[in-house]
Amino acid sequence: RSAMKAAAIFEDIDEPDFVAQPDQLMTSKNELQNKMKILRSRIQDIAWQNVGIIRSNDSLEKARLKIEKLSVEIETIGKSMKNSVQLYELRNICTVAKLIIEHSQQRKENKGGFYNEDLCPSTSSNPLK
Repeated sequence: RSAMKAAAIFEDIDEPDFVAQPDQLMTSKNELQNKMKILRSRIQDIAWQNVGIIRSNDSLEKARLKIEKLSVEIETIGKSMKNSVQLYELRNICTVAKLIIEHSQQRKENKGGFYNEDLCPSTSSNPLK
């Protein structure tokens, strides 16, 4: 059953709009800036759809895999251009997304403003009780 879940997660991973190739020569500054905008937007969309207030273990894993894939693309772009504020911001956004996902996966109780549908209600601390 868990193998079927894992297969479903991998099937559902969208291909990004841009896949940078290490051997690809990227010279246009405008082209790189547009690709970074696309990547930034994709990270925001992934976080919004999969790492929102109500989460599940599957949505967190799906988000982790997608963000890892985008992280590789960001580093490929970084090798093709000088460091810029836009590149640093993109790397930081990606890092923050990774950290939120990682810590959400480690959390074993529902607490505060975040709720994981897969956690048993008995393991959650309810401050109203």
